[in-house]
Formats: sequence, structure tokens, C-alpha cells
Amino acid sequence: MARKDHVDPSALREVVHSDQPLGSLVTGRNRSGRTCVAEATPAVAGSFTCDPFGKALLYLVAGARGTASSVTWSGFLAVADASIKRVAVRLADGSLRDLSVNAAGGLEYGATMPASFPTQVIAYGTDGRTLTVLPLPLPAPPQH
Repeated sequence: MARKDHVDPSALREVVHSDQPLGSLVTGRNRSGRTCVAEATPAVAGSFTCDPFGKALLYLVAGARGTASSVTWSGFLAVADASIKRVAVRLADGSLRDLSVNAAGGLEYGATMPASFPTQVIAYGTDGRTLTVLPLPLPAPPQH
């Protein structure tokens, strides 16, 4: 996919490595020098989104896994803009948990217990001010 999206495959780097169901996030630059991000697993990579912070301060991929009758995992992968200094996740039980943002701006969260499923991602600036709040719907099993 990198060549198709004009991203130099030799310059790709993994910013979020994850053992959770969503895979990883990789970044590179296109011919115009813009940062591009894609979700990837060992088997396949998605299309690249270039200039991911043009409309939002977090590039986030969320998902859930389970069976027809129950959700067994819910979580997300994200890359944060450089203006974000702290990220927290609000859980289904109402608690707030700070997340580690790696040096490349990547972060992840996943849970197997419904009380710990993510419901909001909150990003803060250097002054502690809330920069963005992203709501995440609670996952539900498919309706028949």
C-alpha cells in the first residue's frame, strides 16, 4: 500500500506496536513531505491517511471483538499530534486512566472487562488544558 499512496516504503516506522486485535500503526512521508499513517497487521496494511492532524489532534483507530452474543475486547490505537502532552481514557465504569504516549506519539488501550471498555479519549496540552475529547460508543453484540 505504501507505493500506491506514494509513501516511501524504506522510511516506514512503526509508531504503535500492538499485540491487541487492531494491529499496529505505521507512519511515513509522501512525496510532498506530509506525514502519512496506516493501520497494519503482519498480513496486511490499510491505506495511508496523509496529513492526519489536519482536522484532528489525534489519529485514532477503534474497534471491538467478540461473538454474536458478547463483546470480549474493546480498544483503540492512536497517534497524537506534537501539541498533545497527555492523554487519558474514560472507562465504562466512569474512571479516568492516564495513558503512556511513546516518543513517536503513539499510544494504545484495550480491555477485556466491560467495566474497563473505553468511552472517551481526552487529550491535554502542555498547560493542562483539554484540547480534544473523542467519544467512543460502547460496543454491543450484533442484533439479529
